[in-house]
Amino acid sequence: MSRIFKQFTYGILFLAVLALVALGIYFLFKPVASCFDNKQNQGEEGVDCGGPCKKVCLPQGLRPIEIVQDVKIFYPASGRISLLAKIQNPNAEVAAKYFDYRFNLYDNENNLLRVVSGQSFIYGSEIKYLAEFLEDGSFKNVSRAELIIENPNWARSEEFQKPSVSVLNQRVEVYKGELRVSGKIVNNDTVPLPKAIIVAVFSDQFGATHGVSKTEIENLLVGESRSFAIAHPRIPSVESPKAEILVFSRRP
Repeated sequence: MSRIFKQFTYGILFLAVLALVALGIYFLFKPVASCFDNKQNQGEEGVDCGGPCKKVCLPQGLRPIEIVQDVKIFYPASGRISLLAKIQNPNAEVAAKYFDYRFNLYDNENNLLRVVSGQSFIYGSEIKYLAEFLEDGSFKNVSRAELIIENPNWARSEEFQKPSVSVLNQRVEVYKGELRVSGKIVNNDTVPLPKAIIVAVFSDQFGATHGVSKTEIENLLVGESRSFAIAHPRIPSVESPKAEILVFSRRP
């Protein structure tokens, strides 16, 4: 092997060793990615959001989840009370994977009687109902209720999409002194759905709401069609009740 060739080979090896040492020093002293330094750096899409950060970059002009209808209070039977609120996500770009809510119940003198808490979710631009059903017979003094929505966990709408579910053969009838809504729910989505909540909102011929009830179906397989029935005490003041059926479900 010629002397020049040996020198060239040793030079290449020396440069390779230097490169490895420099690379090791870089990774050894490379600053740890921070999502709490109030700076847009390290490949972040915004300040401390997107890219290496789990926090979603929220769009400018993000609006809170809106309550589009005052809480309605129904007394379907003795010792029972139903609460119904209509809400909307005015944001198309983001959905709330979950949010906390609570119904505050007040008497005529505005004294807080009880707090009913829960958690739900809402898709981009979705309008949905929140309903609670209580049975303990201590609601005679309830005069009004308010809904408080807190702590939304926002995600991009394309990352949290509404599953495809349909309702077929819907029917409303009086059955053994009760209102009965029946039909079939079909999972048209590409994944099984762990739970589907089916809500029936009852109204009269003028569109005024008079009651709400619900049922739940678990483990709805892809393409599966399953029958459901929702019962509600008969509403004496409504001769020909109508029912709006809504399905709320999320992918696993």
